[in-house]
Amino acid sequence: MHTCLRSTCFATAIALCAPVAANTFDISPNTSSGNFSTFKWYVSIDGAPPANNPDLTVLTGQTYTFNVTTSISHPFWIDQSAGIGGTNAYPYPGDLSDNGVSSSTSITFNVPIDAPGTLYYACGQHFSMIGTIQVVHDLVFRDRFDL
Repeated sequence: MHTCLRSTCFATAIALCAPVAANTFDISPNTSSGNFSTFKWYVSIDGAPPANNPDLTVLTGQTYTFNVTTSISHPFWIDQSAGIGGTNAYPYPGDLSDNGVSSSTSITFNVPIDAPGTLYYACGQHFSMIGTIQVVHDLVFRDRFDL
């Protein structure tokens, strides 16, 4: 872990202070348990091996792609509160190209500076298919760092 060093070099400050975030999330239902109460989202982050319902990190001002492989049985939502997907959906169109998809598609998310600090990706039908999206704001000035 790097310690944030105060530096007059903008590029160095960003490199040492910024958390690492992925660019692409490949998402599909994991129903291998056979029990709807334990279904999960299977998520691969930038091509890494997939994990069940991992926490995701996005940075304001960046663009992300969610490649969703799903069906009407597992509609994919990005929400502003935890729970069944679609109960407090993140608004689209705009920063989010689509939401509540029930067929395989790619969603683009241009994370705005005013995005909530925490979002959720969730299935519109299964409580167990939910994960957290941490939104990191203002990478340079978050600690009142001035150049």
